[in-house]
Amino acid sequence: MRSAGGVRVHTPTWHDVFDYVVLCVGRATAFDPYGLQGHEKFSSNPYPLENKLRNVDPDEHVGIIGCGLTAIDLVCALKADQHRGRITLMSRRGLLPGVRRPAPKYDLRHFTVKSIEDLVAARGGISLKDLIQLTCRELDDAGASKGALLDEIFPSRWGLEQLRHQMACIDDGEIAQPLFIKLLAAAYQDAWYFLDPFEKAVAAGYGHIFYSVCCPMPRHRAAAILELADSGQLQIMRGLQSVAKDPRGRFVAITSSAPPLYFDRAFSAVSEVNAIHPMAAPILDGLVRSRQALAHPFGGIHVERTSSRVLDADNRPQPRLYAIGTTTSGAFYLVNGHFLSTRRSAQVASSIFTHHQENHAPSIFRCAGTAVPGRREWTFDLV
Repeated sequence: MRSAGGVRVHTPTWHDVFDYVVLCVGRATAFDPYGLQGHEKFSSNPYPLENKLRNVDPDEHVGIIGCGLTAIDLVCALKADQHRGRITLMSRRGLLPGVRRPAPKYDLRHFTVKSIEDLVAARGGISLKDLIQLTCRELDDAGASKGALLDEIFPSRWGLEQLRHQMACIDDGEIAQPLFIKLLAAAYQDAWYFLDPFEKAVAAGYGHIFYSVCCPMPRHRAAAILELADSGQLQIMRGLQSVAKDPRGRFVAITSSAPPLYFDRAFSAVSEVNAIHPMAAPILDGLVRSRQALAHPFGGIHVERTSSRVLDADNRPQPRLYAIGTTTSGAFYLVNGHFLSTRRSAQVASSIFTHHQENHAPSIFRCAGTAVPGRREWTFDLV
């Protein structure tokens, strides 16, 4: 026997009622910061790599906007295709992902969800100073170097110089970087949830550092990047200011650190941080307009911390409506790691199971999919 209630989903062409709905719509997959869309030999989304690289001439000079993991994917795919032309990575900071070190065999004692909850219970909130102190205690107990972590967070090197330094030190036994990844995965989202708006804004200013540290590349990929650089085929430029097409049909990049750069083909390997996929935006718009959700000032919608239940306009958690991933980019910072999504998914599953058991519902669940082309209006009703 079905329990009373549910979530009714409406589109212009279809509607249905679901026992539970989980919003996991993904983020925007294409980003064109310099308005190059429509130009020949430009791609705002490099995936799937096999398709996007099919027409690349082996001798073309390829310009890649961005220096993150997507840019590394592109470079390694070009290398695998035996590309002969030059490859240039360029961004504002020229900051590559870190290189993954072995994970430490260490159980966190200070930077934990419970410690953060205890601080909030005792003080009514938490500050960045508190988080720094918890991090320092963790580093001390684990025997990790604060200096090594500071070198990751405030790097004095960039690009290939930083990469060479990281590869030279990768087997020195230092655990600061993997320990920092571990504590970010364990409790940073919960800590972010409790920060006040001003301190959230300060922390968000270091987003590029967090992503560089907590989303590192494997050692073999770092070695491939250095191999291309040592051969003179790959370069990394920082201080990117603009990319455009010149009258001769070449792409030209202007940086603050070098003369104009010219190349034959361009890829965008950057994304708007935690931007909702445009096809999914009407879903959130419909929820907010119907007061079934509350827009978060830092992106996405508000959710309950411990269950990811969507909060309505009166800040009440809805037992049948959940959100994870980019939809919760304001409530939970750094949402794009698989380890973080897995943790939140487990919370959602546990919450659904508990609600299901408490309401004596049958063990049958259905969930709604994301938006599709042509469906521009989504509304949700609790029934």
